[in-house]
This record gives sequence, structure tokens and C-alpha cells, in this order.
Amino acid sequence: MDIHDSLTISKLAVNLFLSKYYKNNIANINKVSMYNDIKQGYYGGITEVYKPYGENLYYYDVNSLYPYVALQDMPGLSCYKEEFSLSVNPNIDNYFGFYYCEIISPKDKYLGLLPVRSNVGIEFPLGKWKGWYFSEQLKFAKENEYEIKMLKGYSFSKEKNVFKDYIEAVFKNKVVAVNSTQKSMAKSLLNNLLGRFGIQIHKPITDIVSVKTLDTISTMRKVTAYTQISKDKVLLSYINKLDPSVITSHNLDILKILNKYKYVESPSFYATYLVISAAVTAYARIYISKLKLNILKQKGKIFYSDTDSIVTNIKLGDDLVSCTELGKLKLEHEIKKGIFISGKTYCFITKKGKYINRAKGIKSNCISYKDYENMLHNVDVTSAVKTQTTRYWTEGYVKIDNVNVKLSAYSYKKRLKLYNSSDMWIDTKPNWNNQLDLSIIKYTKPDIWIIKY
Repeated sequence: MDIHDSLTISKLAVNLFLSKYYKNNIANINKVSMYNDIKQGYYGGITEVYKPYGENLYYYDVNSLYPYVALQDMPGLSCYKEEFSLSVNPNIDNYFGFYYCEIISPKDKYLGLLPVRSNVGIEFPLGKWKGWYFSEQLKFAKENEYEIKMLKGYSFSKEKNVFKDYIEAVFKNKVVAVNSTQKSMAKSLLNNLLGRFGIQIHKPITDIVSVKTLDTISTMRKVTAYTQISKDKVLLSYINKLDPSVITSHNLDILKILNKYKYVESPSFYATYLVISAAVTAYARIYISKLKLNILKQKGKIFYSDTDSIVTNIKLGDDLVSCTELGKLKLEHEIKKGIFISGKTYCFITKKGKYINRAKGIKSNCISYKDYENMLHNVDVTSAVKTQTTRYWTEGYVKIDNVNVKLSAYSYKKRLKLYNSSDMWIDTKPNWNNQLDLSIIKYTKPDIWIIKY
């Protein structure tokens, strides 16, 4: 492949796949409504803290998790829309695709198995709610005592070995790489191909426009950012798609505007394969969740989990561990003691005496083990340093500075924190999410009601 034909590593991966391994067997989406539905069932990985402090721990990482799970069945070319009667509850075991369901979880479990978007990000709660999910993750939840009521969705045919030849060839290059550059390139080609299929179809456009043009655009389209750069010019970023909610908020005739501008809408749906990325990430969550359930079954404890890694207090069996085998676990670190504050914010000291810490966006050398101990005891850290970029548009330059920021001891909210009698954080449990049960309670005054849910 000529690398100059691709501006990004993900584009290079796609070009390689299409030219040598594609078998005309990948489902694409060409309807707006279908894209919007399935996008709601596209979630990322699991990044959670379970227990904030531990000693004698093992940090495992999965060898190429996404490529490994992409070897499983993928949504195929055949697809049809489903609408299920309220009086009939079909068995999810007989379906393959993406479905909008009513979910009721078990009441008392240490792990939630289905993701939910909330104001704290993607969490894995217990409770009752409705949402879009990939069928295989619904089947996994059902096996673990979840009640699933299917309401509607999209059923796909199954395609086998869609990525098998590509993944095996590139992974082999990764294993036999003679230097870090070859290894890194192979790793990028593996992961970026699968992520590319979930690329956004409506990307922001950035342009310099007049203030009058800004006024026109902002009444019909979603504006993501704008900066005044002169008296009558604005640097504007916006989504080049007519937005009905924006149009109606300005009391404009939506039908007239949609008809007038329909020919200048951004081209979008000829190359979106969102179902692939959504299926791959769902398979990855199933893999990690099964691993966690297995640890708990062995009376082990889980301390931290990222998309493709886990920290536990038990050593896993040799049948699960390999440094080179695709989909097996690699023991990255043996930990003497570790503190886990939130997603991608943790530190530990290895049994070899090495101090390792991570804090997203923060320079690692500015935070000590003592700082993490302070956060564990509910004390914020104010000495953290991050790189901040300030753009001076009118002057035409960018300034990069190191600035002090605060790391909050209370930042983690994806699970409910549990404290001991000394008010020290020691454990967590899933948040409770109930979007289904609504009860109406009459207030004491006439004609006034309180809705409690």
C-alpha cells in the first residue's frame, strides 16, 4: 500500500482491508432514522473503579481485544425492521441485530452488565429502563438474570469471518515485529480499522463567515463554537445538517426551510457502517464482563477496569494468559499497593518498586503517591499541572502554558461509593436507575399533584 494515499492511519487501514480482504459482506446504513436508532446502541468500553485501595494485586491487559472480538459473527447485508406487539414478548435468543428494549435488572448484584448514558457518562447501573442494545449483549444479560422485553429493532443476517483474514495477517506482523515502530504500526492498523466504521457522518464544518451569515446559520443548524475575530467576521464551527429542534426554537416554518435547503444537505449515508463498530464494542464489553464474573465466582475482588484491562487480587489461570496469543491476557504488572480514584486516574507501586500513575490530561510527574492518598481520604489535590492551549484569534497565534488545576476527590460518580465507620471510601456498588416506575401522589392542597418516581 502507498501510505501517501491515506491522510490518517485509519484511512490506511480501510484501504488495506478493502483492497485485499473485503468480500462484499459488511452491512451499511442508508436511512437517517435507522442510523439515529442504532447510534443509541453504540457505547464505548467499561472504565470503572470498584475498590479504591488494594495490596498484592495483578494488572492484566487483553492482547488486541477489539480485533479478537471482531472475529465473531457480524451484522450482514440482509436487514429488516421489527415492531413487536405489547402483548407478545419474543425471545431474544431467536434474534440477531439491534433492539430497543425494556430492561429490568436483578436487584442486588455487584456488577451492572448493560451500559446507560447519564449525566456522569456511560455507567452500568441496576434498575429499570429502556434502551437500544446489540442482541448478543442482551442475551448475555438475560443469562445473568436480566428481564428483557423487546419493543422494536432491526434484525440482521449473520456474517462469519468478516475480518478473520485481515486480523490474522496484521496480528502476525505485530507478533514478529523487529522493532517498536513495526509493532506500533500493526497495532494501529488493527484497532483503527474497526473504529473507522463508527465514524461520525455529520462532522463540524469550520469557516470564517460574516456576522450576518452566523445569524442565518444559527437559526437552522447546530453551532458547536464561534469566536469573533474582527468587527464583522466570525470563526464558526457548525454541523452542516438542518436541525428541526433549532429551527422550531426560532419559530420558523420547518417545512418551508427543509424544502428550500434539501439540496445543500451534507452527503452522509453512503459510507457509514456503524453497526460494525457498535457490534465490536458490545462484544468487547461482554468479554470483560465475563472475566469479572469469573473472578467474583472464584471469590476474588475487582479493583479497577478499563476498556481492555482489569486489576484484581487473584492470579488468573494459565489457560487465560499469554503474551502473544490474540485475545489472551497479559500480566502487565504485579502491584504491591495501588490507589484507584476514577476512570484513568490511579497510581500503584509495583513489587519491583516502580511508581506508576495516570491522571487523564495531567502531567504524571507532578502528582505523588501521597496526593492519591489524600484523594482517597476525600482531600482534593490542587498541585496538579496540565498543558493548556490558549488561542488568540485576532492576533493570530497560539500560546501553550502549564497551569495548575484541581483534582477532585469526589469526581467518580459512575458507581455509588461505600464508606466505613471512619468515613473512608472502601468499596462501591452500582447506581440505581429507575426510568419505568411512575407513581402519582396527591398533595394535600386541591388540584396540586406531585409526580414521584
